[in-house]
Amino acid sequence: MSEAEALMFVAARTRVPVPEVFSAYTIGDVGFILMRKVEGELLSSCIESMTPEGRRVAADQLKMYVRAWRILGSTFLGSVEGGPCPDILFNHPWDYKSTKRFGPFDTLEQYNLGLVKVLRSSRSKSIWYEKEEALKEKILSSTAERTSLIPLGALTHGDLHMGNIIIKDGSITGIVDWGEAGYSLPEREFFAAKRIALDDSWLEMFNHAVPCLPDKYELMDEVDRSMMRYSPI
Repeated sequence: MSEAEALMFVAARTRVPVPEVFSAYTIGDVGFILMRKVEGELLSSCIESMTPEGRRVAADQLKMYVRAWRILGSTFLGSVEGGPCPDILFNHPWDYKSTKRFGPFDTLEQYNLGLVKVLRSSRSKSIWYEKEEALKEKILSSTAERTSLIPLGALTHGDLHMGNIIIKDGSITGIVDWGEAGYSLPEREFFAAKRIALDDSWLEMFNHAVPCLPDKYELMDEVDRSMMRYSPI
């Protein structure tokens, strides 16, 4: 239901090409969305056959669309409809079987305290060394650096990769799979895309399209890698 809310919100507030939602419902714990099919092929299927100029055109389009949804800000950090924060840092593989969710967060301080909680949860009770303590302090100290951040969160797709971008006749006709969308810190979009990117052509495209805040990205990346040290992935 959160994904359906995000799709309808983006469609109503921007010109980003997303699937039209006809209906959304749940049966038990399983959610379903009935939506219009987007014509075209996945960027992952055609990126290697695209000319450099074609990739630049698509990258410019993507940049325009990313900018359009990023300006939709919020005073909280969480899913579009006000639910828990969908950031990968709060939903790591080690926590797959847990029903605990974090957020929404009304302040950056709450968000960072949540990060510290999940960092501690990623270790057993016997594992909390100096490096974990140092990272905890780094997370908490970053709060003061952004107390004037207004609005607090930027709308974020959260799972931007070649398999979620549809191309037809050289143009982007759809950006799909908004299941991890929500209001998050400005660096999350770049971080979420970079952490799973392997293809050089795609790296070049999203480096052009998605703003990177290097120092903020580095902290998010450090927290992510620290959590993964004790997870299956």
